[in-house]
Amino acid sequence: MRKVLYSKFSKDREKKYQIATLILEQDGEKKILKKPIHEEGKAHLENMQKSYPVLSELYRDTRVKICPCQATAEGIWFPFIEGESLENRIRFHGENGQYEELKKDFRFLADVIFSVENMHTFQTSPEFEKIFGMPVFEKPQHSGTVSNVDMISANLITGDTCTVVDYEWVFPFEIPLEFIYARSLFLQETVAKLDKEQQRELYAMGYVNLEEIPVYYEMEVKFQEYVAGRDEKYALSHLYKEMHCDVHPVKNMDYSQLVHELKVEGFTEGKWEEINFSTFDQTEIHKTISLDVKKTYDRIRILPERHKCILKIHEISGRKENEKTAVSFSHNSELLIIDDYYFLEPPVLEFENAGFDRLEIHYLIYRKNDGAIDQLVHFIKRERELMDQNLALKDQVFHMEQRIRRIESLQAYKMYKKMRNIVKRGN
Repeated sequence: MRKVLYSKFSKDREKKYQIATLILEQDGEKKILKKPIHEEGKAHLENMQKSYPVLSELYRDTRVKICPCQATAEGIWFPFIEGESLENRIRFHGENGQYEELKKDFRFLADVIFSVENMHTFQTSPEFEKIFGMPVFEKPQHSGTVSNVDMISANLITGDTCTVVDYEWVFPFEIPLEFIYARSLFLQETVAKLDKEQQRELYAMGYVNLEEIPVYYEMEVKFQEYVAGRDEKYALSHLYKEMHCDVHPVKNMDYSQLVHELKVEGFTEGKWEEINFSTFDQTEIHKTISLDVKKTYDRIRILPERHKCILKIHEISGRKENEKTAVSFSHNSELLIIDDYYFLEPPVLEFENAGFDRLEIHYLIYRKNDGAIDQLVHFIKRERELMDQNLALKDQVFHMEQRIRRIESLQAYKMYKKMRNIVKRGN
């Protein structure tokens, strides 16, 4: 008879990725079963089975071994691997203040991640950009031909060899190994408790600078959005907790006022396609976007918001071979006052692409999705109309006064002539 020793249900994901993980014991033997929660989850687990030979080849002739798996009608079965996980080792050394041992742990992690067969310089791809966007790296990244994003310390059993016991998220395209290493660190509570210089030293073992962490953070958020589903508002709350960020409930707040979306599209081959999609929690937006020079975008349009809004646009410029050019763009604003744009519908800024390889966007959101915007536009327009009417009235008054003065002058002249004639007759 089977005995359930452990169970975990991954339900904070899109339906097709939701699975149950069970550790079962039968006749004194432990095994791990992964099974889909929904029918559409079968394909996700089938990919795990297909990944086993691919990963085994990727780490051929290294001390990294991939835990085998077997598919049955129930799901995917794995043998239970006895041993100490790298995660537990890191936690023990962190809790006991053994920093030198921690360095050995993360050196081990870096050696494992960067030991892939035929490691080379990372090249982006449409498949990569669909999930991770178009991150801008300060220096060339490394990659294998296949990428296992699940190479985190919790999935590595240490010993004479290193056994990878879970490989749920394997992709058949290149992903920077530096990102895979970095995500394992910023999901570690032990690392979060270290001082900045210690963190810098550990990240450097995987060729990562602390200054680059925001780029990898954004990649991780996009990956988790891919797993959870792009339209799930609260799917990332568990991730932010793991990344040691404060999480506050917003169910009683207007979500559209807290999160701001920026979308950039390019027109090519007769249609618009997405170049970049970003979200921000601050109202002043600075964004640099790399363009795929292999694609010919005739025009580019920027969609700074999904709602009516008031924006102060500080800068929209393009770079070509490090030469910066301010672009002249058309827009659908209802009102423009210097560089303040009043939109009564979602804003669209459009311009010709002069062969740019990068865009720089900087704007401030004054108000958005607010009924007061309509009133402001109405009052400002009305004020302008009244000012125009006032100027027109002033002009009319001025001309009237001119006519009156001319009439008075003429009347005075006639009176003068009349008096002069009277005086003449009297003489």
